[in-house]
Amino acid sequence: MANTGRIRVSFDSLKTHYPTYNKLPKTLQDFMDGLNNIKPGNTPCCVQMSHALNKAGQLIPATSFRRSNSCANRPIDSHFYILAVDELEQYLSEVGTKKRGRESFLPRTKRCKR
Repeated sequence: MANTGRIRVSFDSLKTHYPTYNKLPKTLQDFMDGLNNIKPGNTPCCVQMSHALNKAGQLIPATSFRRSNSCANRPIDSHFYILAVDELEQYLSEVGTKKRGRESFLPRTKRCKR
């Protein structure tokens, strides 16, 4: 993953939409609580970053390089959320590069159902 891309959203927009771990929107907190009921120890860092990217206009795709992404914020929105650091790292390293430009993630044909 030596190549890096450029995320085409403003840092101010990302910062505005980035929820802190102790102030997640209720639907995202409920989602994280559900994950931790299944297997304790999950952290919301990738969910927080996915939320900020989605709200800033850099939509998370339906799948990562190894699995489907989650519809963590239903019924509030129909965005996808990346749940693992390696998947987020891969996504961020590919956005805006020749390997996988921003356009290859948009438009999405699959949507989370509200």
